[in-house]
Amino acid sequence: MKIAILLAISVLILSQGYGMAYGEKLTLSTDSSSYEKGTTIEVSGLISDFDTSDPLKVYQITLRVVDPKNNIVTVSQFDPNDDGTFSTSINSDGPTWKFDGDYVIMLNYGELKGTYTFAFSVPAPGSEIIDEAGDVIDAGVDVIDEAVDVADAIVEEVSGALQCGPGTTDDGGICIIDKSGSFNPQVEEGTFYALIIPTAIAFGIGMAVLVALALIARAHRK
Repeated sequence: MKIAILLAISVLILSQGYGMAYGEKLTLSTDSSSYEKGTTIEVSGLISDFDTSDPLKVYQITLRVVDPKNNIVTVSQFDPNDDGTFSTSINSDGPTWKFDGDYVIMLNYGELKGTYTFAFSVPAPGSEIIDEAGDVIDAGVDVIDEAVDVADAIVEEVSGALQCGPGTTDDGGICIIDKSGSFNPQVEEGTFYALIIPTAIAFGIGMAVLVALALIARAHRK
């Protein structure tokens, strides 16, 4: 019974010691815990007890990245530094980076292994184009708001008092043709602006909508 207990304790101690040594032999990390497609992932780490005296024991580090569906999305090899440190960059803009979820970086250096997990997200197709279209529409709305303010000011100025054009007279708040003189219809400047500005506003809205639709259509084609 005592022998069995001693054996169990020995196995536990050995397994813990191996786990600690494993963690100390090869460590790695990234510059962030989460990334979005198209960003660059910076990987760095340390090989402890690194010995360059024997060229046969100096290897290249092999890197693999596995997606949530266990597909390998990238593979590369690089040399560690003379002090055992290492660093490399991973470009996540390739076509194999297509799933949201947890990705795993796997490193191999001889018999040593290390892993690191990070979160990864893929924006919806065309989201950048739609965002651009939204910016265009917002800019158009700002211009339209300014135009409306100007139009309101002009209408308010014109409506302050009844202004009858040449050849007409004020008859109880209504402009009627002056029978005593010749009629020469002219458009007052205030009336002209009151008509042209709403037309310009409608044209601006139409152009903003057309630009937005064109951008969205281009996004869908991609």
